[in-house]
Amino acid sequence: MIVTAADQVLSITLRKAASITLTVRPETATVTMTDRNGGTVSASASESGTYTYQLYDGDTYDYSAEESGYLSQSGNFNAYDGQTINISLKSEAGVREITGSGYHITESGTYSIEEGYSGIIYLDTAEDVTIVGTGIARENVYNDLTIKATVKGIHLTVENLYIAENTAGTQEGETTSGQSILDVIGTGNYLSFEGTNLFENENYVQSAMLHVPKGTELILGGTGTLYMYKYTQGSGIGGSTAESSGQIIFDSGNYFIKIGRA
Repeated sequence: MIVTAADQVLSITLRKAASITLTVRPETATVTMTDRNGGTVSASASESGTYTYQLYDGDTYDYSAEESGYLSQSGNFNAYDGQTINISLKSEAGVREITGSGYHITESGTYSIEEGYSGIIYLDTAEDVTIVGTGIARENVYNDLTIKATVKGIHLTVENLYIAENTAGTQEGETTSGQSILDVIGTGNYLSFEGTNLFENENYVQSAMLHVPKGTELILGGTGTLYMYKYTQGSGIGGSTAESSGQIIFDSGNYFIKIGRA
């Protein structure tokens, strides 16, 4: 039998396109984009640190940016038409690394965290402190990490930081009913978000993720974004299980807060 063109049936599914723009500073940084199968996606246009990509609407993509002398950054996103992603790499110069166990921050500055760090970071100053992560891709997560303020009136900024609290129990000799990502005391506490940040708790942890108990205050701000997923028991922001909350003020920023990822 000879098959002719008239005998063939072709099924074609058209998918909606998404044109997205990615900007990176410094503009000399190397940018890599991959699709959900790990394949490299090339930009349709690029000029002076601004890249244009033609992607599939609704698909998930991963990106990374690297440059010598700067802290690398990576993350992922669900594409939609007209989306803009801004990446600003931090210079390694003047950035102190949080290492070891039970690190104490005693003065203002910008801090990065060593790979694999877990446990408590003590915030012993009310001066301006910035803690910089490397993005919200899964490989950049810091598991079971708590920032514990020992003074009131903290001024903390987090940037491109991913923390997951998965364990209840004891941290460095301090018995807890679970772990919080941030514990504050007193009033006048500021937490600012820059870049894209992800806080999540996947298990039965009784502590609030951002622990703001009765008698304390936390003001949330910045120009960045926080994704927060708290699965059960203690508050996402406020009091822990069976505990009243303090005052919580949303001053600025972008927040996506859900019970879970689903």
